Amino acid sequence: KRYWAISGNRRVMAARRLKQKTIRVEIEESKGDREDRVTLVVSNDHRRSFNPIDLARHLAKHKRDYKLTVEELATDYKWPKSRADRLLSLLRLDTRCQEMVRRRQVKPSVAAILVGLGHNSTQLAAMRRAMKEKWTVADARSHMRRHRRKNVASAAAAARRNDNLRRAPSLPRD
Repeated sequence: KRYWAISGNRRVMAARRLKQKTIRVEIEESKGDREDRVTLVVSNDHRRSFNPIDLARHLAKHKRDYKLTVEELATDYKWPKSRADRLLSLLRLDTRCQEMVRRRQVKPSVAAILVGLGHNSTQLAAMRRAMKEKWTVADARSHMRRHRRKNVASAAAAARRNDNLRRAPSLPRD
């Protein structure tokens, strides 16, 4: 009979490399594919090699495969909905930005805030700056406030220009 290591996989691999004949294990009946996937993620979530982008991709696949809402996904993992939302939001980043998070050049919490910048080139510029200046969450939020104020001011200026164009007297036609 064959078994699948849901947790403790590194111990099994280390034992094999050391050519140990036996290893102490706990065998549990499978709870089903959905719960086994959750156990696999939860038991490896703390590992440094398990990066936030891979985790987000796994969550998105789990959500899609089982047709779950974010609330149901969070319940499966026994996480707050905000954590599931934040992780899934990382997948809305430009691929170059995702790579910066995957390589741990930018904190996932900072990147999740910068998702709100929308446009890829704007995200990338902010992420590069965040990486260079080692932004905290507070720095990212401050950047977002400045960005929103700038956009509101630009929109107001554009509205004034449009209003002035509508009010301009028309020239007589020949």
